[in-house]
Amino acid sequence: MITLHDLHQEDLQDPLHPSTFEEYHDYQILVLRLPEHIGNKAKFHSYGFVLHQQKVYYYDQNAKNLL
Repeated sequence: MITLHDLHQEDLQDPLHPSTFEEYHDYQILVLRLPEHIGNKAKFHSYGFVLHQQKVYYYDQNAKNLL
């Protein structure tokens, strides 16, 4: 199991975090801020991923965990 630093988990939880790629000792974090078309409006939302031991995990902001 991956243990994320508290600040990294806060970054993954932020729906408006800018796109970034960060490398740390035990894992890497990729955040993609992408446009979404909701109704007749475009909004931006950030999606977080954690890369660890050649696996990619998606961070579910609602459940607050890695999938």
